[in-house]
Formats: sequence, C-alpha cells, structure tokens
Amino acid sequence: MAYTIKEHGDLLEKEAAAFIEDKFCNYEEVWKIFVGHTGNGTKAELPNYPYKERRTKFAENSYTVLESSYFIYRMIISKVFMNGIDNFDAYMNFSNSFVSFFAHLGRIHDTVIKASEAIEGDKENHKKFKEAIRHFYEGRNVVLHGKKVPLILDSLRLPKMPVIHTSLVNGKSWHDNFSIWAQADQMEHSYVEDNVSSFFDKLMQLINNRYAALKGIICKELKAHNTQLEFLYDQSTFFDASGQTFVVSGSTLNH
Repeated sequence: MAYTIKEHGDLLEKEAAAFIEDKFCNYEEVWKIFVGHTGNGTKAELPNYPYKERRTKFAENSYTVLESSYFIYRMIISKVFMNGIDNFDAYMNFSNSFVSFFAHLGRIHDTVIKASEAIEGDKENHKKFKEAIRHFYEGRNVVLHGKKVPLILDSLRLPKMPVIHTSLVNGKSWHDNFSIWAQADQMEHSYVEDNVSSFFDKLMQLINNRYAALKGIICKELKAHNTQLEFLYDQSTFFDASGQTFVVSGSTLNH
C-alpha cells in the first residue's frame, strides 16, 4: 500500500491536500516515497537507507516549505489584499498580512534551499535553483528591511502598489534605497492582489519543478540501496483539556 497525503498526511498536510494537488503536486510525489507518515507524528521507516541525517534535514525543511506556502495561499484566497481600505482596522489587517506574506516568502526561500541541498548528486542544478529563487528573496528584503512600501488607493479604495525592485525588474520600481513615497504613482504599479498572487504562483512553479528533479534523484538513490518506505499507519489521537480529540501534526518528527 502506498502513502497518500489525503489519507495519511498529518493535520496540516490533509488540510492542504487540495492546494498540494493544484500548486505543489511534487511535494506529494517526493513525500510518498521518501518521507511518509505513520499517523503518530513520525515519518515512515526507510530500511537500509544510510543517509538518515540528510533524510531528516530534507523532510523537516520540506514540511516547513509546505507550511509557509499554504499559509500564504490561505492569505491570498481570504481576499485580504483586495478589500477596500476605508478604516484603520482594514488598514491594519492589510498591513499585517502584507508583511506576513513576505516573511513567509523568506522562510520558504531559506528552507527550500536547505531541502534541495540535502539531496546530493545534483549540485549544478541546485546552484541554478538558488540563483533563480534569489529574485523572490530580493523582493522580500525590500519589504521587510526597508521603509513601508507605499499604497495607491483607487476610487473604490482598493490597494495598488508599485512593482518591487529586483534584479529581474526593468523600468521604474520601488526600492527604499533610492525611492520616495511621492514617486510611487510614477512607477509601474498594479493591484496588490494581482501582484502578490503572480509573485506566489511563479515561486510555486519554480519550487514544484525543483521537487520534480529531486524526485528523480531520490528514486535512483533508493534503487541503488534496494529500499523503499515501510507502510505503517496508525492514526493516534490525543485529548485536550475539554475532552476533544485531535491528531498530532508534524509528520517529519524523528522517532
């Protein structure tokens, strides 16, 4: 029997199953042959696999990539970036979500690189992947380490923003080192919803493609060591103070 996210993932993975299928399908393709989940918060056994530390490094960082990716996805579908800003609460909710978006983006950048480098045998493509994903980290740095990115509100008070400067952007764009707020309407700009959604979709395409390449390397490695995941699933539940039960998440914990 084979592991599947919908049946054997943990709390996060089952909740994110539709997102994984749509945006990050190769997460499951790698997970079901290299990670798995026994149902009690631990990854599956992989007999005779000699690189246990590398496998743990991959599994834990990969899980973190999924967590932040799914949190961003939930932010986007909540429509927080396309609501009109006509009072302070709306402004605060938007601003917190905007900063959180780029904070999670930075976390994805760091942990997906660690997951990728844990799978050895593909140094050249790993290097190319790091260079490609750097573009997204540059955008994160502008938002989190610079002054506030200015907003432009349309007639319905829907938020627009200037294009954030990265190495791939041509033309006038926002960078706090050489931009001021008064120049924002002279720059290329778009609705925040469209901007962050496009940014996120491109990032997920890049990561998903990298996972497809990692799957090929992992398959060769497992074949070389004549091993595969042992299937064992026993969904453990725990009681909280109210007597309700819940499944422990964290399918990548060590035994």
